[in-house]
Amino acid sequence: MNNRKDSIYDSITKEQLWLIFGISGFIGLLIYMVCYGPSLLDVTNDGWLLSGGDLMQHYVGWKAFRSSPWHFPIGMTDGLLYPDQTCVVFTDSIPLFAIFFKLLSPLLPETFQYFGIWGALTFILMGGVSGVILRKFTKNPALCVIGSVFFSFSPYVIQRMYSHTALAANWIILLAIAIWVYKPWFNTFKRKTIAWTLLIVCGSLIHIYYIPMIMIFMIFSCVQDFLDEPVPRRLRSGKQGWLWDIPMGVIAVAVDLVILYSVGVFSATASMEDGGLGAYSSNLNVFINPLGKGIFLPSLPHNPGQDEGYGYLGLGILILLGLSAILWAGTFILFVLRSIKSRNDLGQKDSRSNGGHLAGNPSAGNAFAVKRLLSALGGLIREHSFVIAMFLAWLAAFILALSPVITYGKETLRIIDYPDIILKVLNIFRSTGRFVWCCCYIFMFFAVITIVNRLRWFVIAAPILLVTSVIQVADLGTYALVRGDMASSAYREPIIESERWEELAQGKEHITYVPFSIIKTTYDDDALYEFANFAVDHDMTVNFYMAARVYIPDRNERDGEVRQALAAGEGDTATLYILDSRKTGEEYGMTTEVVDGIVVGYYE
Repeated sequence: MNNRKDSIYDSITKEQLWLIFGISGFIGLLIYMVCYGPSLLDVTNDGWLLSGGDLMQHYVGWKAFRSSPWHFPIGMTDGLLYPDQTCVVFTDSIPLFAIFFKLLSPLLPETFQYFGIWGALTFILMGGVSGVILRKFTKNPALCVIGSVFFSFSPYVIQRMYSHTALAANWIILLAIAIWVYKPWFNTFKRKTIAWTLLIVCGSLIHIYYIPMIMIFMIFSCVQDFLDEPVPRRLRSGKQGWLWDIPMGVIAVAVDLVILYSVGVFSATASMEDGGLGAYSSNLNVFINPLGKGIFLPSLPHNPGQDEGYGYLGLGILILLGLSAILWAGTFILFVLRSIKSRNDLGQKDSRSNGGHLAGNPSAGNAFAVKRLLSALGGLIREHSFVIAMFLAWLAAFILALSPVITYGKETLRIIDYPDIILKVLNIFRSTGRFVWCCCYIFMFFAVITIVNRLRWFVIAAPILLVTSVIQVADLGTYALVRGDMASSAYREPIIESERWEELAQGKEHITYVPFSIIKTTYDDDALYEFANFAVDHDMTVNFYMAARVYIPDRNERDGEVRQALAAGEGDTATLYILDSRKTGEEYGMTTEVVDGIVVGYYE
């Protein structure tokens, strides 16, 4: 199992890769259509996006961004944190699509949503990219297509799609693996730099959690370069070895930082760090714990919040891993037996040829043995550098996923005492459990590749993959259909029902919550999203929105400014005030009324 240039790689053609990508991607599209139906692909159908929850947050974020004039940074949005701006990255509105479609906005219908297209594209890319990766390990395209089903039907994509929609783009992880696997093609400084830079930028413009995930694979692909050849030989040869990986990484990170700045990630209204580190980690039982999403295995104990670190592999993959373990155990036993026989034969030969010389010089014999051992070890490391580096990537991702609180079931086993600088970085990515996806896809590829690579006969490998893929779909199918139905038929009773709201909005430019958190604390996030949607539709602003990484001290300061102005008799006639009570409005001399159970104040 390697990523070098071999007979399999030499048999690959671009036409064949496109064919595998197309067929595997089409299977992914079929899975999407079965789960979610075609109605979500109607770009003018946004009813399912207005039923509350995170999905409504993403869609309203896109609507506000689209209606805002262009700024620099280009991802800044007006009207959701008035008088400040927020970045489209923090409304999880898939900035890559949001910026692209905003450029096309004059050509688009008044109501336009891209989340249906995004979902279909995600399933297509999950199937297509995985099929292309598998082709590097087998000459049989049919096995690639069958194996891609496990990735098209990814449990983690199903879990995230149309909840944390941007995070469903697990094909970003697959592309990182693909760049690494196709090392013979990405074998120059230019190609590697372009590939990794574009991927990190793309991942950043989808969701910032993909940045460290991509970097795990990029870093350990560089580790493989280091293992492939000793340093002295690299320095003498002058080839583009692992030393060139250093400027490659610097360029990729530097370009990404420029892009992030240009989009507005480092804007003043955002706080990069977030609370809750340790609560959203993975559990040591993560790979076999379905958390109620599978039908065959029972759910295992876990802590609240660890659904963020969901990494159940599915019964089909677990069976393949068991078969893979048996196959590799057999291979290892054969290797040991052959090594013993070879060593005995070599020892007899050495004793005959060197016996006279070494017998009188034991230290020379020991030095010779050590030198041979080191040479053999170095050769073994170089031969299996891909597997070693990939295992290290798996280990790094798993440690991050468990960090900093390592748990098994409900029991805390250890709290890792990281230095403050590492904790600051981890606080940016507080839902560390998501890193387990990297581990899961490495496991999935290992299982499928072992079958297609070790069982080279199609009549054996194909039935095994087909049967286990059916088991996988059966295990997770009910959950997938439920998730699809939740999205396609979503409905929630609206909070804003009275026609009085339309009358109150006449001539108004702003909706201001007093205090700013009143809607969230008195009602819920859905009320916040609904008022923001109402404001966008009526060319109004709101002074608070549940975007990620909102810097709350800024909101408190703005809230104080609003209260100070009201207390000074400087209320705004162009503003609708949402109040915690009628008493508050009366204290500030407002006209107040209750509409749909919500206290509204305004100045005549």
